[in-house]
Amino acid sequence: MRSMRHLLEWVVAGGIGALAGSALTRRPAHRGRSRRHEHFLTQQGGSILGISTDLLHASHHLLRAALEERRGGVWRSADNHATMYAPGVAVMIATSLDAWLSELIAFGRTPLGLREEDVARVIDIGTVAEKYRHTATLLFQQDIRPSTDLEYVSKVRNEIIHFLPYTQNVAKQTVPGWLQYLEQQDLLITAKKGKGSVDFHFSQKLGSYRLAYWACETVYAAVQALEAQAQQTKNVMAPVIRADNFCVMASIHSPEELPKYDADHGLTLTN
Repeated sequence: MRSMRHLLEWVVAGGIGALAGSALTRRPAHRGRSRRHEHFLTQQGGSILGISTDLLHASHHLLRAALEERRGGVWRSADNHATMYAPGVAVMIATSLDAWLSELIAFGRTPLGLREEDVARVIDIGTVAEKYRHTATLLFQQDIRPSTDLEYVSKVRNEIIHFLPYTQNVAKQTVPGWLQYLEQQDLLITAKKGKGSVDFHFSQKLGSYRLAYWACETVYAAVQALEAQAQQTKNVMAPVIRADNFCVMASIHSPEELPKYDADHGLTLTN
């Protein structure tokens, strides 16, 4: 992917910035901090290398596999289809953003002179959307509110990685009330409604190509907003923030392009 070249550039830049920092003296662990957080906060000698490159690469290939699954014996509508890869895409792209935000903080803490207690508060945030907002404040002193879509990407990620197999009556509503937004935005697979009809189980409804593609688009838009803010403020982090790195949908059909995909592969819709 063309975006990987840009990502390598900021990884190198971040490593150089980290090398410029001096090692801190070891001190007793702060009460209430996990061992991994304490290690991150106090061990600053040496270099830093991120993991978001690998996660973005995996996101791209999972999304492509989700598209190609349309050619199998799956439920298909004009702009969506069932795919077992969708939950993995949603988790992977959200985790890519989560990891990348931590990397930005790690690379920026020395050149920006960030205080340890401020860094500690941000890395301890459990939801991607809130971590995004507070990272923007920490790095740019600007309140960049996460979009509603990003908030729901974060909720979907947590729903999947902390999965609970709900007991459900498929003749009634199967989407939990706190995730109704997804159904309202037509992001889930949905059986035809009618008297006496049944819907998919919630775990099945998450296997949605539209959901997977939307999650990737949402994260990409969030990073675009960060890049725009960094460029506008001429922040020291601006050279290493490249939204194109997150365009994992490149060369992959969007839900709106699925009719062309069907025509190219002789596919018909599910009756």
